[in-house]
Order: sequence, then structure tokens, then C-alpha cells
Amino acid sequence: MTVIDRLRSARPGSSRPGAAADDPPTPRRLIAAGAVTALASLAVAWLLALVGWLASGQSTVGLLTTLGIGTDGWLLAHGGRIEVGQAHIAVTPLLAWAGIVLLVARRARRLVDTVDGDGQRWRGWLPIGLAAAVGRFGLGYALVAALAWTTTLATPARPALLWTVPAVLLTVLVGVGVGSVGTVRAGPGTTDRLVRLPVSLRRGLPVAGFGAAVLLAAGSLVVLVAVVASLGDVAHVSSELAPGLLGGLVLAGAQLSALPNLALWVVSFCAGPGFHVVDGQSITWSGAHSGLLPMIPALAALPSPGAFPWVVRGLVLAPVVVGVLVGRRAVGSVARLSRMRTKVAVAAWAALGSAVLLGLLDVVAGGALGAYRLSDVGAPAPLLMAFLVVEIGGGAMAAVLWDGWRQRRRRG
Repeated sequence: MTVIDRLRSARPGSSRPGAAADDPPTPRRLIAAGAVTALASLAVAWLLALVGWLASGQSTVGLLTTLGIGTDGWLLAHGGRIEVGQAHIAVTPLLAWAGIVLLVARRARRLVDTVDGDGQRWRGWLPIGLAAAVGRFGLGYALVAALAWTTTLATPARPALLWTVPAVLLTVLVGVGVGSVGTVRAGPGTTDRLVRLPVSLRRGLPVAGFGAAVLLAAGSLVVLVAVVASLGDVAHVSSELAPGLLGGLVLAGAQLSALPNLALWVVSFCAGPGFHVVDGQSITWSGAHSGLLPMIPALAALPSPGAFPWVVRGLVLAPVVVGVLVGRRAVGSVARLSRMRTKVAVAAWAALGSAVLLGLLDVVAGGALGAYRLSDVGAPAPLLMAFLVVEIGGGAMAAVLWDGWRQRRRRG
């Protein structure tokens, strides 16, 4: 073997010279990797619960109950649902969920790096070796989740297993999918090696992520500006809760982790469906009809009850403008002299993907803070998705047609 062959066969960063880059990890190592990944995020949830416990001098709960509350929060951050008597807590802090997804993605990326993409495929689509590796990784993650669940037996709040178990597994799968993105972009042909998708869809998906990210960023900025503008009311509600210094920091962190949730409310308001904080009282273009609100400081930044001026309906231009940006980016992702049909296909997939991503995020975010009037909170995901498909799609198609008109004018 030549020196060059040895260098090619050496795994980057490996302490074992000559280790094959495509040598798959053993099943035991995959299970251990999944368990360690779960423990990493679970430890953060337990730490935050312990800080809140120590900050409350009048707390009567024990250590095991505190850890159970931390586990409830950890499972909630996976998209789970928590039951407290007749009340259901089904609001997933999306920033915490995204952190877990990125943590899983970082660990799971090696699965894609070592998979035998040229081996046997399930129905000619997914490599069986990849499916087996992901299954073992998920098994290790699930074992830790099952052991952590036992601590919730000491609390009055119990995870709804029929919802929480699939939510945890789907979060792991999303993390694996995100982790594979960096690998499939590593070189030409890598995408086909892993998952075979239409070319227009492959080109449209990154643009779809761009469109969803722009709308979420804009919505988050609006939320932050509204909180700053209503800082007095927000501080008043926070003082009524009397959380103390450490408790206040935990409360602020919990609200910050739900910033994307509130950003989705803003996006839904701009798109048209609006949102509601308590069941039956919505905030739409026509005005705010909210009544008594939950004791959450950030909600004090919501507009006061009353009608809005008609110019508020012009906010629908926000998703349309983002659609134009999506269309321009989609056109830029293909060759300049590509056929119009190709550009339209890529832009259509990108617009549809943006709307579906935001709709799915709204589903993950959930919509319940308790029972009765708090059982339905947030934006209506199906309506939000439908409105965004039309608005983002319309803007994207306008950008594609404008590009085509410019091309014809130059040729003429």
C-alpha cells in the first residue's frame, strides 16, 4: 500500500492509523451514542429544574419530584404532551426543540458518513445499512428516555405516552435528517447515494428552509420589539409571580425558548388566519378579542382589545415579499439558461416547502396550556399552511415570471 493509499484510508481525526473511513461503528457503539446524546440534553433539563428548586425557598417538593419535573420539561421539549389532572400542557418551546435536534444531528452525522450507500436499498430508496444504524442509535436514545420517565412517577404531571413516545422518536429522526444535510452536500452524487429525490425537489428544499427561516426571523424581531415596547407591563406580570433572582432567570430562559412559537403567531397574523391565546377569543386583522390571559410575562405585550385599522391587512405583503425572495433564490439555484419549466418546478417546491415547514413547526409547537379556555392556544396549523402556500407561492411565481420576461427581453 502506498503512502497516498494510507492517507486516503485514514479517518480524519481518528487516533487509529489506517482506520477505514467507511468502517461502520458497531451496534453497541451506536446504542451508546444514542444514550449519551439523550443524557446530554436531559442533564440540562435537570439542571434547570434544580436551579428553580433551589431558588424557591418555600418549595415543599423533594429532589426526586424536582427531577421528575425536569423530565416533564425535557419530554415537552421533544414535542410531548403532559397531563396534569384534566389539564393538558401541549406547548413545545421550539428553541429548545431545535437545540435537541441540532444535538442529535451532530451525533448522528457520523451515521451518514459511514453508511454503505451503494448496498441494498429498501424499495430501491433508502439504504438498509442506514436504517439499521439509525434504529440502533434511536434505541439507545429511547432507553434513556424510558429510564428518565420513571422519575415522573413522583410528580402529579404525567407524560401522555401515546403522544410522547412518537414525538421523541420523530425528533430523533428529524435530527438524523438534519445531520445528513452536511454530508449530502459534501460532493456530487452523494445525495443519490443516500436518498433518491427528484432534482427539482433537491434544489428547492434548501430554498424552502431559507424562506421559512426569513419569516421566523421577521416574526421573532416583531415579538422582541413588542416586548421592549411593553416592558412596563411585562415587568409588572413578572413581579406578580415573585420568582426571585434565579427563578426569574429560569422564567426568562423558558420564555426565550418559546420565542419561535410567538414568531409563528406573528406569521399567522400577517398571513391572515391570526391566532388565539384563549379559546374563542382571537387576534386577527379585524382586531384583538382577547380577555384574561395566562400569567406569562411575555403575553403582556399582546395588543389591547379593540379593532385594528384597515391598513393592518397590508401585512399580508410580508409573506408575499418573502415568496419573491424565495423565487429569486430558486431561479439562482439553477443554470441561467434552464427552461422555464425547470425554474417553475424548483420555485414551486421551494414555496410549498416553506409553507409546509412552518405548518409542521406549528404542529410541533402544540396548542394547549391547560384545560377549558386554555385548551386551544396559538395559530391554526392547517389554515396557516394553506394561506402561506398561496401567498409565498404567488410571490415566488411572480419572481420566476419576471426573470423569464427579463431573459426574453435581453434575447430580443
